[in-house]
Amino acid sequence: MDSPFQTLDYTSTAFEYPTLTKIHGPPSYQTLTQLKKQLKANAQSVSCTLGNGAHGHLGLVLTPAEYAAVSTTPYEIPTFPGPFSLPRNVDGAEAMRRERAYFEKIRLFRQVQDVNQALIRQIVAAVDKNYLDELRDETTNRITKTIPEILCYLFDNFADVNAKDVRKQEDTVSQYNWNIAEPPMEFFKAITDLQKMATAANVPRSQPQLISIGIQIIQRTGDFEKALLEWYEKDPNSQTWLAFKRHFTTAHKALRKVRGKTIKQTSYFHANQLVRELNDNITQMKSDILDGMSILQQDLRQDSSSVSHVTHPSTTTQPTQTASAVTGSTASNEDLLRMIQQLQAQLALQSSSKPPPANTTKRIVTHYCWTHGACGHPSNKCRNKKVGHQDEATFDDKMGGSTYYCKIAAEQKKTGST
Repeated sequence: MDSPFQTLDYTSTAFEYPTLTKIHGPPSYQTLTQLKKQLKANAQSVSCTLGNGAHGHLGLVLTPAEYAAVSTTPYEIPTFPGPFSLPRNVDGAEAMRRERAYFEKIRLFRQVQDVNQALIRQIVAAVDKNYLDELRDETTNRITKTIPEILCYLFDNFADVNAKDVRKQEDTVSQYNWNIAEPPMEFFKAITDLQKMATAANVPRSQPQLISIGIQIIQRTGDFEKALLEWYEKDPNSQTWLAFKRHFTTAHKALRKVRGKTIKQTSYFHANQLVRELNDNITQMKSDILDGMSILQQDLRQDSSSVSHVTHPSTTTQPTQTASAVTGSTASNEDLLRMIQQLQAQLALQSSSKPPPANTTKRIVTHYCWTHGACGHPSNKCRNKKVGHQDEATFDDKMGGSTYYCKIAAEQKKTGST
């Protein structure tokens, strides 16, 4: 048992997230949602008897209304019990019992205070100072608001989300690629998070809409035909989102019994997944090539001013014109191939000319994308975002994103090579 007078470092000894994901610049709905999730996980990492004892100190992060959704017993923050005193007529055994009860109240009070302050310190470390200044007391310069009040302020002032954002996220969630070797809870959660986002934007999705997204995800697996038929045969009035999750969780468990714990997927799924991955790779390659072409155009313009005897305007301008013509989203494979060939001709022409001045440095291009790792575009310009994609992710703060090619990119940056 903790000493009633001991201050414990819960951040390093108990919290699931010792450091919250840093929010660079203005907070957004996505970054604040992630912040709140991590705070909830940390608050529940410390056990206590408050609020029925099943959720740790989750009540420090949630509003009373939110906590009521997970517990019928409210989470009540204890007050300081005051100095210990005993009536004169209390015998020894009763005195010891009262003393133990008093020290337990002190211990619980200190624990709540320590956990609360640790969580607030994490918020202060994760959110840039100027976005929290309004919450500071003018006299003490301390943030004296509760965590729900802090989160409410941040969401109200910075978590702007609109119908367009919701549609974009809905498209992403609808393309979720469920590996049926894993339980369905992850894609259930993605759909639930979408609903929360839609509600925040005042465009809530109906239960049939949520179910429709779930069915799209399940149908792409090529499995669960029997479960889908059984679902369609149910009374429409009973087809709720909760019933949907229960139905397909049961179906998934049954499939595990038939195929084993690894649940090997059908050849249909693997073929479908391969086609999707190839399409994603082709689209991403187009994006990377177009990014590279834009950079090459700049280099060609710079080099043309230093290489004075390149006197073939019809040859030198054509690639730039072609590149400009196909840098839109409608560029076809033939357009890209033609553009590459013309730029190769241009580069070959330059290589046969007088070299550029000695002080001309080689351009190093490095970008980080949450979905694709080190590649030719930054995270906020990605055209094929996976579920959970973070636009603010960078090499320094990947926010849990892909590490693909990052080590090689880091070596290239050190050596100054491309």
